[in-house]
Amino acid sequence: MFIVGHVDYVRTVRLVPLGPERTELTAEWLFSPEALANPTADIDNIVAFGRQVLEEDADICEVNQKGLRSMRHKAGVLMPEEYELHRFHNWVRERNTTLSPTP
Repeated sequence: MFIVGHVDYVRTVRLVPLGPERTELTAEWLFSPEALANPTADIDNIVAFGRQVLEEDADICEVNQKGLRSMRHKAGVLMPEEYELHRFHNWVRERNTTLSPTP
């Protein structure tokens, strides 16, 4: 989940994996009562623009992930700046080996 904050509204986006090739995406726009009551607020345009951005991002994600289910794929490549993500991966690996039952 991620939250996008703007001056007059907040958008939340929740991603739930449904399988190896499917993801459910739920986006919600949260407006204050004042923003909704403002006659100059173009709520439809705000939502339409947000949907366009989400669709464009989804298209790029699909291109980026294309082929990752192939037998040749072993692991993704992390950028040097992603050291925190690398540390998290290592933490998960350590937990999996310590929590796995012995045969």
